Formats: sequence, structure tokens, C-alpha cells
Amino acid sequence: MAEEAAPRQGRPDLLAIPDAEALAAATALVRESQTLVLASADEHGEPLASYAPYVAAGGALHVFVSRLAAHSANLAREKTVSVMLIEDQVKARQPFARVRLVSACGVTLLSAQEPGTASVLDALGVRFGAVVDTLRALPDFRLYRLTPRSAQFVQGFGQAFALRHEHLQRVLADAAHAG
Repeated sequence: MAEEAAPRQGRPDLLAIPDAEALAAATALVRESQTLVLASADEHGEPLASYAPYVAAGGALHVFVSRLAAHSANLAREKTVSVMLIEDQVKARQPFARVRLVSACGVTLLSAQEPGTASVLDALGVRFGAVVDTLRALPDFRLYRLTPRSAQFVQGFGQAFALRHEHLQRVLADAAHAG
């Protein structure tokens, strides 16, 4: 019996280096998606999948979440989370090969006084409207910066790419500029 090949997505050493077309597709996904899937763990190591609206700014993804949400406690405690941006299933040509970007991210809580916090919150307001002004007035909402360290971008069957730090910075900068 022939041995099965190792899956490409799970083996970064087998992933392709992205070309300009792949980077443009990753940029479009970041720009067009409004929410990200967030994978974190609670204090007992139990996994939690959730989602949050986000904005790309300053080489990172930013989420504005309530302390009342389960994932907020995980963000406050953990230094790393996994995020996934995924193509809308209604637009996908093939459910088994939806376009997606999965990244391990460092987590930083941003204080209201930190330089750049107001501009990120303003960018969230531009992207999501007046609801952000309402949320800004609530005492339980916190802004987190999720800084991608590395990522895998899947554009379809046989089209999996390893995105290094410099690729991610370009994708995020281009998405923020275009958005």
C-alpha cells in the first residue's frame, strides 16, 4: 500500500511561496471580510471558537469586544490566538476549497491613552457605522491588537501558500489602504 502524502496545509515546509496573484487575493480577502473567526483557550485549556468584527490597521487586525464575552477573558489572558478569515460560503465556488487565511497572532490589549487607539476606533466606525460610537461609550468594551506572526493562505485546491511576516505586512497595509 502506498504511503499517503502529507497534507500541504499542515506542513508549512510544503507550502508554496506566494506570487503577486496570491498576495492580491489575500489582500482582497482581508479587505472584503468584515469578521474573523477567533480560536482561543480558556483558563482550563478548553478551546473556544468565536467571531468578531475587525479592522486592519498598522500591520495588525484589531477587534473591539466586550469584557462580557467569553473570548474577551481569553484574549486578556493569552498571548497568542489563532484567527481565520474565510470566504463567504454563498460566494464560494466549492465548499471544500473556500478561500481562507489562517494566522497565529500575538495579542495586545490597547489602552484608550495609547497612541493610535483613537484612529483604530475611528477606522472601525468608518467600516461599521454608528454602532461603534455606541460601543465606544460602553465601559466594558476593549480594543485588542492581533498581530499576525505567520499565516497560511489557501486560494483553492492545490493553492496553499505560506505567508511570512513581510507578506502579511504587505497584505495588511494594502488592505488597510484600499479599505
